Amino acid sequence: MAPSRRPVATASAVALGLAFAAPVGTIRHLIGVVASVLFGSFLLINSARGAMLSYLVCLLVPVLLLLPRVGPGRILLSRIQVTALFGLAGFLAYLLYAIGTGNMPYTVQRFLDLLGYIEHGGAAVRFERLSYWSRALEFWSRAPIFGNGIASFSSLYLSGLEIAGTQPHNIVLEILVDFGIVGLVLFTALLVVALRTVRLSQLLNDPTMLSIVLMFTSLFGVRAMTSDELAFQWDLFVALGLLTTAAYRTEPRPKSRETVAADRSGRHRPPA
Repeated sequence: MAPSRRPVATASAVALGLAFAAPVGTIRHLIGVVASVLFGSFLLINSARGAMLSYLVCLLVPVLLLLPRVGPGRILLSRIQVTALFGLAGFLAYLLYAIGTGNMPYTVQRFLDLLGYIEHGGAAVRFERLSYWSRALEFWSRAPIFGNGIASFSSLYLSGLEIAGTQPHNIVLEILVDFGIVGLVLFTALLVVALRTVRLSQLLNDPTMLSIVLMFTSLFGVRAMTSDELAFQWDLFVALGLLTTAAYRTEPRPKSRETVAADRSGRHRPPA
């Protein structure tokens, strides 16, 4: 993902979170809507494929995670889902217009080029993701437990040379190549700690939590799996840190022994 598009793609998650969950008509809601439209237009017209995919993932998350309520003869959608569906409909309408008029946006054209590249055997090309992924599995099989060492992929791939950008373009494969199963287990533990207290009910009423979840989903599900190497995934770890701290913000503090004893003795009774 190009560096100039990276901040826009990351900020889009925050803007969409405000547009989805902030109270309608408030300053936060208006800022979220305007910023979401501006960011989405920029990413669609002149951006990288990963950045545009990150934006689309943010639109899809509320539709896929927040299940609609089914009532007698009707389906009830939350405001978040309706807003996300409108965003997806707008994207599809513009895409059909562009195809019909022949004015294909640069980002969409790059997606079409990628499909043609795969169709014509792109895995045989040396410096491409499909080749990187297949070779990463091969290098991991050489040292499956502890890996081959930090930033070892380029040296293995180029027979001792190191060229910038020669990396697996997938955080899981990179961890396996460098640190083996041990590294992947530790990274998985980090994900579990960060995500263990996230509840779907929070996403309906908490714009902050929704924005953080959208940010993490787009960064981990798209960019970390298809783009930057581990050393440049700093905003993914920022999102993990925010998820962890947000959990402590929403979790009630455990009562002390004195408070529990007082409650049992009836000295801390609620007012009538």
